[in-house]
Amino acid sequence: MLEHERLIEALSQFLKPPHLVTEEIGLGFVIGFSPYERTSENSPAGWEHRKERWEIDNFLGKYVPEKREIIIYNKSVDFVSTQMKVDKRHLEYVVRLHEWGHAAFHLAVTQEESFNLTKSSVEQDQQAIDAHLATFARAYQSVKPYVHEQLAQVLTYLMLDRLVREAKLEEAKKAGKSLQELFHALMRRQPRRYQLKKSLLDLKPEVLARRVAMIIPLLRARKIRGDSETWDKILSW
Repeated sequence: MLEHERLIEALSQFLKPPHLVTEEIGLGFVIGFSPYERTSENSPAGWEHRKERWEIDNFLGKYVPEKREIIIYNKSVDFVSTQMKVDKRHLEYVVRLHEWGHAAFHLAVTQEESFNLTKSSVEQDQQAIDAHLATFARAYQSVKPYVHEQLAQVLTYLMLDRLVREAKLEEAKKAGKSLQELFHALMRRQPRRYQLKKSLLDLKPEVLARRVAMIIPLLRARKIRGDSETWDKILSW
């Protein structure tokens, strides 16, 4: 394999599309019902406190459920990557995974739900589509910020683990491990709601993925409370 071909292949192995953050839990986005992603050159909330706080949401990035929109703040990514002495592209990728994790809880669906949504779209059954989106929106709004951030962090963590496990080239595996280190370094700078507990990180990734896959439909159906006590109890048993 030529050097430039090897580089392209390595990049493809450790920088996979962020919407794949859902695959570890058996969900996916339906075309036409997935979020829109854009970058912004505006100063984000908290810019004046950038030397003290680097929160992922609202400073580095943001998911806006009402608009189904992901925003990445370039000024913040530039600033934090410089402060952390890491590759800007790598930091941006971790932030993108986190924001797609929020979108996953809001919009990602099972195969059956995907079929029903696609069918409604083809049949132009707007009433059925609106009912589905309204149900998911209510579920999203009913969950506490702690659980939202934990879900997004877990999905990011699982995606990064998968990148390392599936990497074939040594360059890709090394880059994937660097992303993992960046994720943990950034997490240490975050408030409590972003912190993944040791008891959770000690679980095998496949076990953690199964528990998250189990808890999402329960939260959406409001069969369990979307609060910190319930999350910590179920995920860490």
